[in-house]
Amino acid sequence: MPEGTRLAFAFVDGNPDPASVRNDFHLVWKHLLAGGWAAFHHYAGDEPEVTTALNSLLTEYSAEIDRVERVKEQRVLLVRKRTPRTEWKKL
Repeated sequence: MPEGTRLAFAFVDGNPDPASVRNDFHLVWKHLLAGGWAAFHHYAGDEPEVTTALNSLLTEYSAEIDRVERVKEQRVLLVRKRTPRTEWKKL
């Protein structure tokens, strides 16, 4: 992706190889806006290496993750990027 690209949402349905899963995650996460969502297909489905790699990334990036949801029927994992406190609006 070109430098400066910012994403509010990304859907990844890539190669199930663990190295590719990690690469896709890093690429999307780098460009994802705070508060944005990334969706990853084949989670908890028929390709367990995808689930294992994503679970590892969830742990690795836990400080940057605000929320995780699972759409079981579609085998999709949704991950929301945390908004830094400096961006919170004062009420």
